[in-house]
Amino acid sequence: MTARGSYQRGAELERSGDVAGARAAYQLAIDSDDVHYSSLAANNLGMMLLEHGETAAAQAAFRCGAESGYPLYAPISAFNLGRLLHDQGDVPGACAAYRLAADSDDPTYGPAASGNLGELFAEQGDVDSARAAYRRAIDSGHRDEEPRAWNNLAVLLAAHGDTAGAADAYQRAISSGHPDVRHAAWKNLDALFAEHAEVAAVREAHRLVLGSGFADLVRGLESQDHDVESACAAYRLVIEREHPDYAPMAATNLGVLLMRSGDVSGATTAFHRAISSGHPDQLPMAATNLGLLLKKQGDIDGARAALRQALDSGHPDCAHLTDDLETVLDPRALWYPVINPRGRYTGESYTYHR
Repeated sequence: MTARGSYQRGAELERSGDVAGARAAYQLAIDSDDVHYSSLAANNLGMMLLEHGETAAAQAAFRCGAESGYPLYAPISAFNLGRLLHDQGDVPGACAAYRLAADSDDPTYGPAASGNLGELFAEQGDVDSARAAYRRAIDSGHRDEEPRAWNNLAVLLAAHGDTAGAADAYQRAISSGHPDVRHAAWKNLDALFAEHAEVAAVREAHRLVLGSGFADLVRGLESQDHDVESACAAYRLVIEREHPDYAPMAATNLGVLLMRSGDVSGATTAFHRAISSGHPDQLPMAATNLGLLLKKQGDIDGARAALRQALDSGHPDCAHLTDDLETVLDPRALWYPVINPRGRYTGESYTYHR
């Protein structure tokens, strides 16, 4: 059997639950001279063994894949090996594995490994190495790893007395637009301001976030489950500031809260505001909710138009409407509002971990 055949057989047996058979087939591919399927099988074998608690064997498989040097899969195996060794408390081994991935050209696992290296160095008190690793993740421009690294770098700088540098890094994490990291970064910046309001850079970064409305958006997200009135007030403040990202999100969330409380007119106005923003995420979300609201009011034509607008946006979360639009509009069908509040973080310094 060819290396490709052995790998495919292993994948098939793994899907069927035959761990022993999959292990044997993957091993045949690993032992072949085909570096592509050898390294791919090594990583898959490592993941399968890890899922079944065979950590020593998983480590050996990941190491085999990492040391293959094959650019497509070696960085993945190296990253997985680093994470496994870190979980086992082998910091030097984890650092070595992460370095293999970080030094690769892989656009995902290289930056991720750099960020994790930064965390390991920070935990060991190696500030210079941690800073360099975070900078490497930042310089990658990766849409997830860059914001995480800015936040984690800020935590590091704040812990070692560079409050101005920390404020700048938190501000960059917030400005990244990352839906999760920016919430944690704001919490961290707010805590930094409470302790070091006398530092001009901290005051300025804090002022910019307040002025954008983001702080009120977070306040609304954190209070909407237990204090609807306060959440609505916070969302209205965000809308007034007209930030291109925060205002549409606040309008959508305000619409949902008002819809739940029976304020049809207020909810309709809020949803239309989010829709008119043209925001790529909030337009389809608001249009979907508006459609559901209008359906409940018996305005089937209006509901159809709103849901069609959501579908025409091309957003993947609305793709089901291609086939299900009329089902959604059926008065007998039960469909619930779409709302996805992101990020409720507490703590003085929230560091992101993978």
